[in-house]
Amino acid sequence: DLILSAREKEVVFELTNGNTAKEVASKLNISPTTVDTHIKNAKRKKRAGNIAELAKKFTLRNLELFTKYIFK
Repeated sequence: DLILSAREKEVVFELTNGNTAKEVASKLNISPTTVDTHIKNAKRKKRAGNIAELAKKFTLRNLELFTKYIFK
């Protein structure tokens, strides 16, 4: 898996919190087309077939990092 850019992480984070692409665009002050581009790039980098799989991989990875940090 490739590393997500900071903006891709922001977009995916907002999606995992239940926001639609249009809501993410509004929150981050970017166009919906730009959000779609970040989603497409993040899915490619994380080898996710859809947004649900991308959100799952993102959430599991963050939980893994958090656990390592807390219990080191």
